[in-house]
Amino acid sequence: MRKSDYGKNAVRISLLLAAVIVTAGMWVPLKAHAAAIPSATSKASKYLVSNIKKHKSSVDMKNQNMIFTSGSLYKLAVDQGKYIFNLQLNSPAIFYISSTGSGWAFSSNRNGKIMSVRVGYTMTAAQTKTAQKKYDAAIKKIVKNAKKKKTVKQRVISVNNQICKLTAYNSRRKNSYNVYGALVDRKASCMGYSLAFKDAMNRLGISCTYVMNASRSHIWNKVKVGKKWYHVDVTWNDQKGKYANQYLLKKSH
Repeated sequence: MRKSDYGKNAVRISLLLAAVIVTAGMWVPLKAHAAAIPSATSKASKYLVSNIKKHKSSVDMKNQNMIFTSGSLYKLAVDQGKYIFNLQLNSPAIFYISSTGSGWAFSSNRNGKIMSVRVGYTMTAAQTKTAQKKYDAAIKKIVKNAKKKKTVKQRVISVNNQICKLTAYNSRRKNSYNVYGALVDRKASCMGYSLAFKDAMNRLGISCTYVMNASRSHIWNKVKVGKKWYHVDVTWNDQKGKYANQYLLKKSH
């Protein structure tokens, strides 16, 4: 079994964001509410992602109703870190953002409403444009091959097998935790594998989500085939011989 470094990033996020959160120019504790983190699929998040795709360094969020309602400064840093993770999980193709929180800053008013977001990028705009072309070519090829299959089950298997063929496990490289690492560098951690699989499912119109183990050290996918959900762990499926594809369309993991 492979062990991921996925959990280490959560610690990095908390430490880095603690230094960049801005609340109307001051540190202001916020009142706690049940839902502290904005949804990564909300209208505000979609607006933010649309600007990230344009490589905007700062995004005006005054009219987007994005609110963090964390109860303390530390919790706020953690929650904003989680939000960045969720944003990347929901939009795998924005691989050029910093998933560790580096370069990010959220500016908000006293009620926790976000007024602007400074986005942390790992690539310049020019580098992103070049990298995006390479990634688009890779993911489109996988989707095109999968579309040759007639059923959802066959398409899921096709994507799994293509990623396994392309990618080797490596959690120590610069892009190990994103789709570019998985499909262009062809070296990735479980995060890279699962993000690549999710992006392919998104493009195929197949319902797909993520699962993490109790220690948050490993991540994989669940996919809907018919009316049922099945586990697909592309990372652990990428094995040799009798160990290959042991976690492909399984009811349990």
